[in-house]
Amino acid sequence: MIYIIHKHELYILELLMRLTVYAISFATFLMLIAYAPAHACNVCHSKNPKMVKMHAALGFKDCFVCHGPAAKRLPQDQKTQMDTDPLCSGCHKK
Repeated sequence: MIYIIHKHELYILELLMRLTVYAISFATFLMLIAYAPAHACNVCHSKNPKMVKMHAALGFKDCFVCHGPAAKRLPQDQKTQMDTDPLCSGCHKK
């Protein structure tokens, strides 16, 4: 027995495949948001004016770019930057 697929069945199959892709993409997006290391700025800096000043001087970047387990730089590179970069050396003096 040969089954003939009609146009409306192909349309439904294509629609189901697109919905599946959208559902997987949305689930992945939610997982990335849920596990992102994000804190409000006032969690770390609300009581420490020096940290607020540093955060403002660096253009309000995410703290975890330089600090924390997900830091993209080695501690030696970070120390070198603190000693040589004009934004850092003003406050981080030896």
